[in-house]
Amino acid sequence: FDGLDSAGLAYDINDNFLLQGFTDSLVSKPIDMTSVAVAARNTVFLSFFVQWAGRGEEPDEPDYLQLDFRSSDGQWITVRTIAPEETPDATLFYEIIIPVADEDYFHSEFQFRFRSYGRQSGPYDTWNIDYVYLDEGRSN
Repeated sequence: FDGLDSAGLAYDINDNFLLQGFTDSLVSKPIDMTSVAVAARNTVFLSFFVQWAGRGEEPDEPDYLQLDFRSSDGQWITVRTIAPEETPDATLFYEIIIPVADEDYFHSEFQFRFRSYGRQSGPYDTWNIDYVYLDEGRSN
């Protein structure tokens, strides 16, 4: 995730080099969560690993990575906002695990979405995500 679109072009090509806004996003396909038994719903977790910068430019203080879940009425609900660490280790991935506990997420069209917020003028404010895993029968 950075300030370049899928064609490798900046999201904003105007003269404002420092323009901030949402850049890359990754949206899951719809997932039918109705098959999860009510008794098992407190064991559903989404986990992933995130890395600041990696081989790209480090995100700055106002930048962030956002995780949203789609509710049964189609609204995106922000469940986690990840800000860059004060001194991130660009060689490490950090594990994050989020419960999918709200009953409003157990519908036939559940989705999750990652979005990055940062500079829209080029390959800046880089976030890497890996090993995204959603399943029941899990715990923190």
